Amino acid sequence: MGWMFVPIVDYHGGGADAAFEPMSQHLPEYSMALAQYLLAGTAACYRGFRLFDTPAVAAVVAGWVSVYKQYRDIIALSDIIHVRRPNGQTLDAFMHANAMLPPGRACGFAAVFNPTSSALTETMSFPLYYTGISSRALVSLEGAAPVAYDVARDYSIRVSLTLAPQSVTWFAITNGDAAR
Repeated sequence: MGWMFVPIVDYHGGGADAAFEPMSQHLPEYSMALAQYLLAGTAACYRGFRLFDTPAVAAVVAGWVSVYKQYRDIIALSDIIHVRRPNGQTLDAFMHANAMLPPGRACGFAAVFNPTSSALTETMSFPLYYTGISSRALVSLEGAAPVAYDVARDYSIRVSLTLAPQSVTWFAITNGDAAR
């Protein structure tokens, strides 16, 4: 956990370029900030008078909060692994891992970001050693039906992803070893 700052309104300089208000005019940037903080389990300080200004912005806030609440145990109570160091040119990713969560709960949760201005398709390796998964992982992309992946000898899975420009996706990983 960390403590971060979300400048909804101007705060100690920076002007309008350093604030999200009005959120409806900065919705992609505001959505990305919400995704980064909530999916990382960061307790952010939201500096402003409101969290949304239109129904569209309220829906985006509710969507990210819903994902956080559904996976709160893995996001807030687990170790975080930086899968790929952010470089602004390729997909970035981090993953929460916790082998001690009850069976049936996600023991891995990954967030993948495309910070570039073009769509990217990459195959990324996600380390599952600290999830406790040893032979088969079930991966659910944004809540969709899970897809089974065989775990490699180095306790990793390789996932192919295509992300739109300046977007984020997430997936939950559960133990598929018992399903065999």
